[in-house]
Amino acid sequence: GMGLLSLYQSMSAGEFWRLLVAIEVLVLVENVGGMFAVARILRPAIAWLDGRRDDGSTVAAWRALVDLPVELTRQRWVPSMLFVMVPWCVYATLELGLPAYAAGILFGGGLVTLAYGVSLRFLGMELAMRPVVTAIAAALPDGARLGRAGVPLRWKLLAGLPVINVITGVIVAGL
Repeated sequence: GMGLLSLYQSMSAGEFWRLLVAIEVLVLVENVGGMFAVARILRPAIAWLDGRRDDGSTVAAWRALVDLPVELTRQRWVPSMLFVMVPWCVYATLELGLPAYAAGILFGGGLVTLAYGVSLRFLGMELAMRPVVTAIAAALPDGARLGRAGVPLRWKLLAGLPVINVITGVIVAGL
C-alpha cells in the first residue's frame, strides 16, 4: 500500500517511514484480532486434532476448516476498515498536510489494497487448510450431510480476477 501511495503522492523519507510504521502497527493489531477469530472458528477442528473423533466432531471439524476463509473474511472485513484504514487515512492526511477530503481518496485507494490483501488471505487459508481438510474428509462418516463446501470456483474467479485487474491498473497508472 505504501509503495502505491508513494507513486501518487510526493513525500519525504521521514514521512514515508512514519506512515509505514503507523500502518504496520495498525495491521499488527488487526492481525492479533484475526488470530483470536481464527482460534474461535477452528475450535471444532482443534478438538478433532486433539482426539475427539466421533461422527459429530468429525463433521464439525470439517465444516470449521472449510468455512474458515469465508467466516474470517466476513468477521474481519469491517474491523479492518474501521480500525486500520480509517485511522491510517486520517493520520496520513495530517502527516502529509493534505486537505481533509484527501482522507476519502486515501480510503478509496486503501480499499483496493485491502481487497487485494483479503483475496490473498482467503486463497492462502484455503491452500493451507487443504491437507487437514483432506485428512478429516477421509474420516467423515458415510452419508454425512455436509452442505455446500466453501466458495465455488466461479465465485472465486468472479471476485478475484477483477481485484487483480484493478490493483494492476492502479500500479500501471502510477508508473
